[in-house]
Amino acid sequence: MSFTLTEQPFHGFVRETIPGEKLLESIRLIDGNCPLLAYHQERIDRSRKLLFPKSGQLKLKNILAELELPATGVYKLRLLYGEQLEESSIKAYEINVPRTIRLIDEPQIKYAKKYADRSALESCFDRRGECDDVLIIQHGFVTDTSYANVAFFDGNQWYTPSAPLLRGTRRAKLLREGTIRSAIIREKDIPLFKTVRLLNGMMNWAEAPVLEVERLVRI
Repeated sequence: MSFTLTEQPFHGFVRETIPGEKLLESIRLIDGNCPLLAYHQERIDRSRKLLFPKSGQLKLKNILAELELPATGVYKLRLLYGEQLEESSIKAYEINVPRTIRLIDEPQIKYAKKYADRSALESCFDRRGECDDVLIIQHGFVTDTSYANVAFFDGNQWYTPSAPLLRGTRRAKLLREGTIRSAIIREKDIPLFKTVRLLNGMMNWAEAPVLEVERLVRI
C-alpha cells in the first residue's frame, strides 16, 4: 500500500472560520435515544468556543429534555444555532444508497464547521451528472461526498481520509473505537482499495452504504 497512515489530523488545507455564522447539527434519534449525543456535544462545544467565545455551553441534554421525541423509529433531529438555539425540527429519516459517485475537483470549498449554509456543497452536488453523488477531491487528496465522510477497505482494514471537509460524529466515534484508521489518501490510491463505505451521524456502521470502488467514476 502506498497511502500514508497518520494518527494525527492532516492539516494540508487552510480551513475557513466565519464569525457569527449560523451552525447546524443533525442528530440521529432511534427509539427516542441519541447514541452519538456526546460526540455532537463535543462538536458544538468546539464550534461555539471558536465562533462565540463569550457564550455559555449549549447543553444538548437540556434541549432534548424539552422536546417531545418519537418513542420508536429513526428520525433526524435538526438543530439550528448561533449564540443560542434558534430552531429545532424532527423528521423521519431514510438512508439514500447511491449507485455511482462522481469524482470532482473542488480545491476551494471549505466546511470545517457544520455551517447551516450548505450552498457550496450543494453546488458540488449539482455537478454529479448521471451519478447519484460526488466525491470531492482537493489538490489530489480525497475528502468527503456531499453528505458523508468516507472509509476505504483494502481487504483487511478500513481507512478514512485524514483531511475531510468536515470531521463527522460517526467518523469520530469509529476512529476512537479503532474500527477505522486515519490515512492520507489520494485519488490515485483509490484503485488500491476494494470498497468504500459512506459515514455520517444518521447511519450506524452496519447500515452505512458500501460500494465497490469501481463505482467511483471520473467523467
